[in-house]
Amino acid sequence: MKVKAYKLGFYDHKRRREGEVFHINSEQEFSFEWMMKYDAEKNAFLKLKKPEKVEEDKMKKQAEAKAEAEKAALVAAAQVVEEESASQVEEPTDIIADDDYSSDDDVI
Repeated sequence: MKVKAYKLGFYDHKRRREGEVFHINSEQEFSFEWMMKYDAEKNAFLKLKKPEKVEEDKMKKQAEAKAEAEKAALVAAAQVVEEESASQVEEPTDIIADDDYSSDDDVI
């Protein structure tokens, strides 16, 4: 299998420097840490992620999407409550005249 080192690594008793292209014997010898796999169909080297890292990234994205959906639901609920409270403004029922507060006892 044709691979390329994207950072310093060690294979077959040799130090492989960044950019070095070489062959490995099997998939088991492939290192996600410093090798890129050659894709003949695309005629390019592809940097692969560890399967655990792919699953971890997927779970992280799902958690972020869930948090965003919950945030949007809370914002929508807050807007509904705000609109309802704005439409239920109470009108004053008792009108007090200014002369109700004045009395002769307050004069000094």
